[in-house]
Amino acid sequence: MNNHKLLFAIGTNSHRQQNMSQAVGELAKVFGNGMQLTNIIETEAIGLSGPRFLNRMAECSTSLSIHDVNTQMKRIEADCGNTREKRRRGVVEMDIDILEYAGKRYHADDWQRPYIIELLRELGRDDSISMNECDSKDNNTPEKI
Repeated sequence: MNNHKLLFAIGTNSHRQQNMSQAVGELAKVFGNGMQLTNIIETEAIGLSGPRFLNRMAECSTSLSIHDVNTQMKRIEADCGNTREKRRRGVVEMDIDILEYAGKRYHADDWQRPYIIELLRELGRDDSISMNECDSKDNNTPEKI
C-alpha cells in the first residue's frame, strides 16, 4: 500500500480543551504514533459569530484513501458532538479540515490565514503558498458538515 502525506487543521470553539483532547486521541488511533502535532493557538472565529477557537495542525502519512480519511474525520467531528444545527448557531464542537493529501491542496482560503501560516512554520513547512496551488473546486474536495 502507498503511504500518502496528509496535512489537516483541527479547530473547536465549544468545550474546547475536552474536544481538542478527544479529537487528537481519536486521530492518533486512526493515524498512529507518526502524527506530528503543532502547539494549540487561540484565534477569533472566522466567517461566523461565535466564541474564540482553539486551533492546531497535524501532519502524518496514511495508506487510507482520501474518502476513508474524510469519513474518519467526519466521524470524529460527530463523536465530539458536532452537528449542522450547532454550526448554524456558531457552535463548532470540532472541525477537521484536510488541507493536503498526496500533494493535492484543498481549502485555498485557509492557506492564506495567518494562524495557518504560523502553524505551517511550526511544522517546518514553506508558508509561501499561492492560491493557484489549491484544488478548492475539485470534485474530490472533502465536504464540510
